[in-house]
Amino acid sequence: MRYRLTLPLCLIACTVALTSRAAGNDNAATPTLTVPGQFSLGSPGDGFVWHKVREQKQQGGLVVLSFLATREGSPEKVVLVVEQGAAADSDAKRTARIKGDYNGLLTGLRASGHTELKGSPPTLATPIPKEVSFDMSGKDKAGQAAAFRGVVVFGAKNVYHFQVAAPTADRVAELSKVVETLK
Repeated sequence: MRYRLTLPLCLIACTVALTSRAAGNDNAATPTLTVPGQFSLGSPGDGFVWHKVREQKQQGGLVVLSFLATREGSPEKVVLVVEQGAAADSDAKRTARIKGDYNGLLTGLRASGHTELKGSPPTLATPIPKEVSFDMSGKDKAGQAAAFRGVVVFGAKNVYHFQVAAPTADRVAELSKVVETLK
């Protein structure tokens, strides 16, 4: 599926797409995120707002939605990519998505100039649980510490891909709690 090509670079691409949008669009920023009839999600923290970045219609009726949560003046980001109507109902489908997220995040970070990347791949022991996460750390282009977490949540109707970025692993862990608000 095409989402596998666009998801890996979403942490970078979503930020670029958001900052290039003109004022007055229909993608108003909100502290909580709700897609009626699909899901809702709280804020990652005080001052964070969600922005809808992109909506892509794929072959077979799949819709891929991309959102970015940011806070003014902060380098911290939470990206959410939602595959609407893409139930990952087998271990093989879940494994493919998890591998895609991990390898994609690693590839995207390297392409954006991050170095000294470290982290363990996610566990792929079957049965694959409803939620799988993995962590990475390294240095950004400027040589500053950077930490990341990927979380894949397999819902009944949708697959939710979270990418969290912050200067420290502790802060990434705190921001990642937003996953717990998914309804």
